[in-house]
Amino acid sequence: MSANPPSLRPDLVSAKLQKNLRDGQPTIGMVSLGCPKALVDSERILTRLRAEGYGVSPDYSGADAVIVNTCGFLDSAKAESLEAIGEALNENGKVIVTGCLGANPEYISGAHPSVLAVTGPINMSRFWTQFIRRYRQNLILLSICCLPPISA
Repeated sequence: MSANPPSLRPDLVSAKLQKNLRDGQPTIGMVSLGCPKALVDSERILTRLRAEGYGVSPDYSGADAVIVNTCGFLDSAKAESLEAIGEALNENGKVIVTGCLGANPEYISGAHPSVLAVTGPINMSRFWTQFIRRYRQNLILLSICCLPPISA
């Protein structure tokens, strides 16, 4: 049996994102930390944002904002989340935090008072309501999530 060539290995191939954005099209950056549920949540967020007309940026500088999906399960995960939030703030400046660490917004705002919002591990419909009302423009969402969703 032969090994997959590097072009087919997901751990070696970089993501290819569409570069043909419309003039004025808003773009989002995403950092996803934590468990497999967090990854699924991040994929759902990105899918919805693309359906709403957002482009996805592969880097901080090309994004109007960044979403950080965080993990708050272990102390090491909390530290990694705070580091990712700080990096996104330093590189872009416009960050929204979601995910499990967001269940403790004071912990995040104590370390990073300039985040635009902290949504916590909420259900998707509640997240979209907040997003559409407050942060439809210039959003970067970092999402780290380890807990089950909270029902409405």
